[in-house]
Amino acid sequence: MGTWGTGPFENDDAVDWVSELYDGGGIDTCREALRAATVEGYLEMYVGAAAIAAAEIIAAAVGRASSDLPGEFFEWLIDNDDVPTSADITLARNAVERISGEDSEVADLWQDARDASWASRVEELLVRLAD
Repeated sequence: MGTWGTGPFENDDAVDWVSELYDGGGIDTCREALRAATVEGYLEMYVGAAAIAAAEIIAAAVGRASSDLPGEFFEWLIDNDDVPTSADITLARNAVERISGEDSEVADLWQDARDASWASRVEELLVRLAD
């Protein structure tokens, strides 16, 4: 996987997922990515990266966007009339917690890289997804 930063859209897997989102998937595409990240067992990188990106979209859609969310996503949100539910926010929070915990390739790789900025970004995302 190509990664060029700790941001949610700064890796090849997230960029591939965004293509699915832009191809007309809407909030359902976010839900699918988030559900995939909540299954038991070892969580592969591509699943975790897509779910982190999806959680960022959910947060932005409910008015809790990251300060560095690319402008193109705001345009997508304006064009997309799907509104996430409180269950979607809970699902996003659960997925992010799962990705940042044990049995997650994403968390393992960032821990191996000894880069605390990824964990900080995840914690900040969880705050934005809090009730």
